[in-house]
Amino acid sequence: MFRRLKKRGAVGIGTLIVFIAMVLVAAVAAAVLINTSGYLQQKASSTGRETTQEVASGIQVVKVVGYDPASQPASGKITKLGIYVSPNAGSAGIDLRSTKIIMSDGDSQAIFQYRATNSINVTTLINKTLTSGSSSNYIVFYDTTNNRWVKIIGNFSATDISLSYSGTTANLTISNANDTIPASGNVTISAVASSTNKVTIIIPGALETFSSAAHDSGVVNNIFDSTNLDAWKYIVAPTEYGIIALQDADNSVQEAYPTLNAGDLVVLTVPVGGTTDFDVSANTITVQDVSGTPAITIQKVGFSAVFGDGFQPRQKITGKVVPEFGAPGVIEFTTPTSFTTNIITLQ
Repeated sequence: MFRRLKKRGAVGIGTLIVFIAMVLVAAVAAAVLINTSGYLQQKASSTGRETTQEVASGIQVVKVVGYDPASQPASGKITKLGIYVSPNAGSAGIDLRSTKIIMSDGDSQAIFQYRATNSINVTTLINKTLTSGSSSNYIVFYDTTNNRWVKIIGNFSATDISLSYSGTTANLTISNANDTIPASGNVTISAVASSTNKVTIIIPGALETFSSAAHDSGVVNNIFDSTNLDAWKYIVAPTEYGIIALQDADNSVQEAYPTLNAGDLVVLTVPVGGTTDFDVSANTITVQDVSGTPAITIQKVGFSAVFGDGFQPRQKITGKVVPEFGAPGVIEFTTPTSFTTNIITLQ
């Protein structure tokens, strides 16, 4: 009898052990399921929020206008674009610093970004242009004393360019250049035979820390006024654009952190043809020949725009205004068969 009870007890303990093991396994499985379901729930919630933001947010291109600088009736080429944009309904705030403009004329495609308050290296920009080795690339300076442009074509070899410093002032010297700068009239400084002919571009150190933004606020008389609007004056490269905040009730479209949100209307100023002028503001650049005279004072530096001379009649242009997240704004138009006014509505 005792042996029988002992055997039953042993069987009962074994059953209990199996039961406890099953409970432990179930507990572990339940913990894994709970953790997994919690993670999936949070992931689904996060994905839902991001998807909603992606779908609801975006930029709308309201209007595109172009500018032809030729005398009326205009018969030249469109050299500037004003792209009116606003956020989509229900859109979250859009950081224009991270917003790119992609544009194509069928032969080439360019990507533009906002010119924010970042310092620039003028010496590097000029040197890069001059040593490009192609006569189609050039840099121009506006001679404020004689009211004319001085153009230096970029067909110099690397050995023709020398850079020296006097304190913080950079002296960029070009050999094999025309050593005569006329007192009047436009002039092209080009390569010549004699290595003794030199032109020196004197760049003050203050320009190396120049950090003004291409930004304006409020209603303006003329969105293409490159003389008075910072949105044009302080574009320092052909692949940059400026901002005019026409409508911004909460002052969110600031020059350092321009955020486009509900109710805002801004114009993106885009140079597409001719010469992109960079106004050096209170600073001045000096260009002189090998003898040191005559020296001319410079207040503007120019670079060739990405689409050459600009958009011609009957030309198809496509592109997008692409925010960091959300739907992009569409740019698509064909220029008119003829330009009869300076300002042309394109889209």
